[in-house]
Amino acid sequence: MSNAPHASIRHGESVPANVRAEIARSGRSQSEIAVALGLAQTGVSRRLTGRIDFSASELAKLASLLNVPVSTFFGEVAIAPASSTPSSSGSPQDDEGVPVLQDTA
Repeated sequence: MSNAPHASIRHGESVPANVRAEIARSGRSQSEIAVALGLAQTGVSRRLTGRIDFSASELAKLASLLNVPVSTFFGEVAIAPASSTPSSSGSPQDDEGVPVLQDTA
């Protein structure tokens, strides 16, 4: 077993929410996820609520277990409100100048 630290992925609420959604779709329990990740169920719970970040290796294991690409966990794209500020190119941006998609429905 390696003594190297696990890379931690800093994330906000979207990664835990996406992981929770994929676990729900799979029908697996937190207990099953805990066993697969080699964690206590409380550790899984803390990760799913965002209190602790998932490590890169944990996300890779989850993706394999749930049969989804790792990018699924990072897949949420913010929908800009109608009042977002257009950039000089005419595309709406968030407060940090990052382009966002608008809901056209």
